[in-house]
Amino acid sequence: MRAGLFPVHGERFMVNDSFFRNVDWEKVYQLAQEQSLQGLVLQGIEELRAKDLELRVPQSLLLQWIGEVQMIEQQNKTLNAFISSLAKKFENEDVRGLVVKGQGVAQCYERPFGRVSGDVDLILDEENYQRGKFVLSKMASLEHEENLFDKHYSAEVDGFVVELHGTMRGMLTKKADDFMDALQADLFKNNRFREWNNDGTVVKLPCPDDDVLFVFTHILKHFFNYGIGLRQVCDWCRLVYTYQDSLNYGSLESRLCKMGLMTEWKVFGVLAVEYLGYPKGSMPFLESSSVQEFKKFKKKADRGLAFILETGNFGHNRDNSYYNNTNVIVRGVISLWRHTCDSVKHSFIFPVDSIKIWCRVFINGIGDAVK
Repeated sequence: MRAGLFPVHGERFMVNDSFFRNVDWEKVYQLAQEQSLQGLVLQGIEELRAKDLELRVPQSLLLQWIGEVQMIEQQNKTLNAFISSLAKKFENEDVRGLVVKGQGVAQCYERPFGRVSGDVDLILDEENYQRGKFVLSKMASLEHEENLFDKHYSAEVDGFVVELHGTMRGMLTKKADDFMDALQADLFKNNRFREWNNDGTVVKLPCPDDDVLFVFTHILKHFFNYGIGLRQVCDWCRLVYTYQDSLNYGSLESRLCKMGLMTEWKVFGVLAVEYLGYPKGSMPFLESSSVQEFKKFKKKADRGLAFILETGNFGHNRDNSYYNNTNVIVRGVISLWRHTCDSVKHSFIFPVDSIKIWCRVFINGIGDAVK
């Protein structure tokens, strides 16, 4: 996977043939599916085979893998066409929204169509959020219940789930969420956008300085509250890496400190460097870390990675059938217990924030945290 995520640094991952002699490729394939990384891992295999390494992937599995990635590529092309159509409809209705995460971040990969796609997420200011809900509801074949705390409204249109976000708060600490609300308001006030040329249609995205924070806090939201997959961490890595020469590091450091999330950034940064192949010298705020500090963050990163692998992409490795098969009281009790158990694990990584976030989720309702 590392060779697929950062192929330009492929020489850093070169090993001899014996390293791959006893690889359980069925297990590798299973893990790639669990973490929604089929395309990246296949790209890594191709990169290493191009270096004449004998990987010995079973031919039947490799053909199945290639076929699945080809389907992913076609799904991405179809989704991108839908996003162009949606952008034009919103523009015609005078609704101003920005695509966040998802297909916008996919453009930071060397092979954007190989990234497993998800929903279409748009962020909007308050006025456009209300108009956007009205416009989207007219197109929808199915509407989902709105989350008022998150200002989150979603609907299914032409087979795709479209999510409107009136706020990008992450149910983290109140200080962090208030900062994100202010950041989002300033983003629209000062038109800090970048553009993605989506096959001839201009789709607006947040500027890199803001998008990095939106993507990172989204990772933390699901890490603390439900479970996150490596695909989301890879998205953050590729976004930071792609815009490393243009990011305002002074502003980023100030923002992370104001939100109280610098420790989280460093832990996930070490995870990215140690396990995902991110070039150490390019990961912001790690270059000044002492050897002792780096080792401390690596221990935390190891625990974080173990949790990610345990839960799978958005907690899909877990049995979540209770959420649809039990009444609201039982559902709430099970969710709170699970969240409490996760918080105990997180306390070994982020002792202060895990307690703050547990209390906030408890006060606001466990249901808001997992929607």
